Amino acid sequence: MFSIANRYNVEMFKFSLVFVILLFLLFPASFADATIQRSPAENQYVSNEDFVKFFINTDTLTKVRVICNGESFSDNYLLASSHTINTKQFSSGSEVDCKAEIMNNVSVIIEDYDSSDESILKFHVYSKQPVLTMTDNTIEGSFTAEFDKPKGSQGTYALGEKSFTIKNNGLTPIQTVKITKSGDLISWTTVSQTDISSIPALTKSSEITVKIEIPETAQEKTYQGYIKITSGNAGEKTISFSVRVIYPVEVEITSIKSDIEDMLKAGNSYESKLNIKETMGYKGTGKISVRSSGFPNWMNVGGINDISNINAGGETTLTITVTVPERNIVPGKYYGGVTLSNDYIRDRDSSSYKFNFEIPFPKMSVDKTIFTYTIDPGNTAGEKFRISETEGYTPIEGLGISLTNCKRTTKHGKEESFDGLKNWIQFSGISSYIKRGNSNEVSISINTNKEYGTGEYTCDGKITTNYAGEKTLNVKFILADVSLTETIKNLNKKLENANNYEKNIISPTITLLEKIRTDISSSDFISSYVLSFLISANQINVKDYNEAYKEVENMVSQENSISGLKSNSKYKKYRTEITDIEKNVDVYFKGTVGSLSNHFKYEGDKTKDNNMLLSVEQYNKALELCGKISCGNKEEISNTISELNNKINSYNISIEQNKAKINTLNDEISKLLFIDLFGKIKKYDEVINCYADIINKREKIGGDNKDAEVSFFKTEKSKIEEEKTREVTMSAAGLLITLISILLLSWAFVSGNRTYKKDKENVELVKFLFSK
Repeated sequence: MFSIANRYNVEMFKFSLVFVILLFLLFPASFADATIQRSPAENQYVSNEDFVKFFINTDTLTKVRVICNGESFSDNYLLASSHTINTKQFSSGSEVDCKAEIMNNVSVIIEDYDSSDESILKFHVYSKQPVLTMTDNTIEGSFTAEFDKPKGSQGTYALGEKSFTIKNNGLTPIQTVKITKSGDLISWTTVSQTDISSIPALTKSSEITVKIEIPETAQEKTYQGYIKITSGNAGEKTISFSVRVIYPVEVEITSIKSDIEDMLKAGNSYESKLNIKETMGYKGTGKISVRSSGFPNWMNVGGINDISNINAGGETTLTITVTVPERNIVPGKYYGGVTLSNDYIRDRDSSSYKFNFEIPFPKMSVDKTIFTYTIDPGNTAGEKFRISETEGYTPIEGLGISLTNCKRTTKHGKEESFDGLKNWIQFSGISSYIKRGNSNEVSISINTNKEYGTGEYTCDGKITTNYAGEKTLNVKFILADVSLTETIKNLNKKLENANNYEKNIISPTITLLEKIRTDISSSDFISSYVLSFLISANQINVKDYNEAYKEVENMVSQENSISGLKSNSKYKKYRTEITDIEKNVDVYFKGTVGSLSNHFKYEGDKTKDNNMLLSVEQYNKALELCGKISCGNKEEISNTISELNNKINSYNISIEQNKAKINTLNDEISKLLFIDLFGKIKKYDEVINCYADIINKREKIGGDNKDAEVSFFKTEKSKIEEEKTREVTMSAAGLLITLISILLLSWAFVSGNRTYKKDKENVELVKFLFSK
């Protein structure tokens, strides 16, 4: 036992040791702690001849990899020791970015270092030998010397100061630097410094400035220049540059004579002379192209073809002619110009000359625009009026007269359209063209007949033009036939069969119409309002009270129309008569509407106990009618409506509660056993009572769906009653069978007990006999 235990312990120790070793091999990063430092240290220079070294201290078995500019340098596992990883020699001038990664044996990075950590891993590689480089160089390239002042006023053209700087990009000093110049520009170039004794490592020289000045006697061409920098131990560099010399040509245009005004008149001719001069004086212009823009086709630029050479400082003349047409001219502001150009002329405002002038819009005036006549049928009327152009610059073109919206209004208020130009109204003497400052006399004539008869005729008219705008016209005439005999006759006939209310309205209406029969400025609109009112009032007296209810709005409309006549200035002198008619209409209206309102209240009273919704509908009609005549029982009706609505809501809530209770009782009934006969009967009775209450309240609410819903509830109630009867019968039968079963079981028990006792006695007897 002891030896087996020892072997077991030894094996467990071996297993544990292997497990720990495997654990370190598989998960060394979980316990690793590494420190990384690179050489050279921070702020030291790295040469392209140096190896870059990384020192790693680690306390556990760890794999380390250093990556510089994407290239990997790694070491095998280190165990608690200091180690050095060499990268390589980097080329001079390169920027190097390294990072270190601590890894486990399956190449999973568990810790890394980069330039954001304390161990800075970015550095620049320099050459140990001196390196001559150029910086801040503004002299190398191509430049242009374009003289921008007239000849003799400038002398030389200075390009401005250019510069460059020499830098030693190596780790040892540059010795004996010399700066020399050569090329076409040697005599016009000045260098601020020609000798530098030494430039230390990684240092810039002071700025060296270069000045180039071109004399105005130089020829037009491109000149080449060079600046050479040499040193004893760093080689040499050459800067090349070129300068293109240009002598510009500038042309100046000035007006020496012009009668072109701000506003030009149609039919007139205008002229302007322009002086063209070359102003720089270095060279002639060569062949010049003349380009015009923005001018209408009736403007002419003399010498529009190319102008021959203008000598340096020379000049010539150009003529512009404007001839405004007499007709068919478009008014507005005109902008145009003349531009001279060739390969040498600068694109400046001085080489262009701009025109702007205006052809004004014509102005139209009409001495009369409203025409009003009173004409007997078959007679004529008319007059002359004048259309004029008043601005005096541009003619009126496209003159025309049209009539629109022509309508006839009869004395009965009927409105209809008619063609004014074809029916009676004519314009003559119209000219489509009126010279500037002139006028045109036009005639209007109205030739009537009896085709349409009495009424008021109006037309809106327009005088239209192409550019002078438009003017509105208004033509109005009345045919003076104001006989109202037929209307009065009809009212007298109606008066014979009218009731007292109607007579009180018709009589003053006839009196009023008699007064306005000869008044051509009035009409008999009053009669149409009265007749419409009486028709609506008669509709209310029919047996169909719902149709009568609809006619009340027509009565209100006609009553308001009669009242509105008083505010019409046209009937101001008849205000007394209209007020009399209005008063009688109001009496008739209140009596008729009051009677109708009482009918609907009676209907509401009659049905409020057995059809509440219908009752509310009737009361609402009565209430609306009360609002039109301010009846005394308005508040009583409103209160009754509120009470009925509250009762309807209460009944609806009760119905919904009964429905919910029925659902609950049905669920409870289904859970009761048949032996609980009295419990089931009680719940059936509750369901039946709920249905009875629903039926009673739904019948009293009324409404469109009442009969269908009450029928449905009665059917459901009958179903429950039938189910109750069936359940009672079945439960009674079940109870009887149960009682019989109990009796049979009891009898069997008693009989069996007796037999048992008898058998027991027999056994005891046998035992006794055998024992003897």
